[in-house]
This record gives sequence, C-alpha cells and structure tokens, in this order.
Amino acid sequence: MEALMGASEAAEYLCVQVGTLYAYVSRGLLDSLPGTGDGRRRRYRKSDLDRLKRRSDAHAGHAPAAASALDWGAPSLETELTNITNTGPTYRGVSVQDLVRDAVRFESVAELLWTGSLPAEEPDWFRAPHTRTSAHGLRRLCGR
Repeated sequence: MEALMGASEAAEYLCVQVGTLYAYVSRGLLDSLPGTGDGRRRRYRKSDLDRLKRRSDAHAGHAPAAASALDWGAPSLETELTNITNTGPTYRGVSVQDLVRDAVRFESVAELLWTGSLPAEEPDWFRAPHTRTSAHGLRRLCGR
C-alpha cells in the first residue's frame, strides 16, 4: 500500500503552506485523494509529493537538478562528434587526454571536429594570402 499524507503533513514535507498545496492541486501539479470520514479531508501520495519536491528542488539550483536527472539513470548522448567514455571524453574517436598530452593546438582540434581527422600539419588560420585586388576587381567579385 502506498504511503499517504494529510494536507498539513504534505505541506510541511514540501516546505509550503497548505494554501500552496491546494494551488498545486488546482493547477494539476498534484493529485489529491479522498480521506477517511466525511471525505472533506484530502490525502496525498508520497510518490507524488516526492516528484513535486524534486521539481521544486531543480528550480532551486543545478545540484538538485543533476541529482533529479540521475533518478532516471546516467544522462548520455553518444554522437559521432563527441563521446564520454570510462577513460574520459573523445572528439571524433580521439581521446581528449591524448590531445592535451600532445599539446595539440586549438586550430588542429577544430579541424578534427570539422573534418573528422587531425591535419598532418598545424593549420595557420592567420596567414592570409598576399593578394592585391583593385576596387574594380572587388566590384566584379560582388557582381557589380
């Protein structure tokens, strides 16, 4: 049998006022069950209160949100671009630890991410070709 709580106990458990508890019910965030006796007293499932408490805690900061996510298992999303393994992250199958150990430059890692392979030589993105283009040549490039 599932644990049930009365309104006062449920409100205290959630650290809210009883009126807030009733607002949760009216907004559909929480179900209430008829209590014993005249049926005017309501009961609340502890599992529903736990769910609502996790939701509230998640809004309070990142640590509770992460803990709540772990209730469903370790979050993971495997892609061709990145992967988290037992030994650490990889980019396109290349260990990030190896990239750091080998002091691979940012530009080379970017090329790995873009193309899927590390370049044989370090790219030099800042070396622009030395060309002279006249104003007429620029207009022609722009289609004018």
